[in-house]
Amino acid sequence: AEAIFAPDDPRSISSLVNLSQWQKAVGNPLEALALMERALRIQESVLDPRHDDLMGTLALLAALHAQLEQLDEAAAVYTRVLDLRRNRIGDYHPQTLGTIAELAPVLEAIGDSEGAELLYQEAILSWSELLGVHGRVADAIDKYGEFLRRQGREDEAAQADNAAAEVRVLIQVILDGGG
Repeated sequence: AEAIFAPDDPRSISSLVNLSQWQKAVGNPLEALALMERALRIQESVLDPRHDDLMGTLALLAALHAQLEQLDEAAAVYTRVLDLRRNRIGDYHPQTLGTIAELAPVLEAIGDSEGAELLYQEAILSWSELLGVHGRVADAIDKYGEFLRRQGREDEAAQADNAAAEVRVLIQVILDGGG
């Protein structure tokens, strides 16, 4: 793409994103980060600020920051992605819920336990609302239980473990044809 287009030509965006993902896959996260930041700069100059491609690039960028343990940057970008996704596709969209799941542990790692806990709880409630009795609900409860355990709140963690187990029992009853 660089041989054909100018350095900031929008037609090079997909090549930059793909090359960034390849660099990440082969173990070059710093190079991946630089490429993703370049793609983002171009996108921000030509796309609507709520464009789906922009949200995707931001999510990939946040994941790179998290992988590199640049947690403040990761939290800021994940928060931006979450706000965009809430406004564009809604609170109950799986991509929005995925962003919540990615942001919560980052907030916890930077010391925002209160913010992280709210997101862990939101994930449980939102997946429950969206899917009812489902494995993703049990998984969200498990993650909350792990969070509680890391916070030294063993009794609450045990309650979460029990709740996740109950969801799994209900799933099995449904699979067995009893519900």
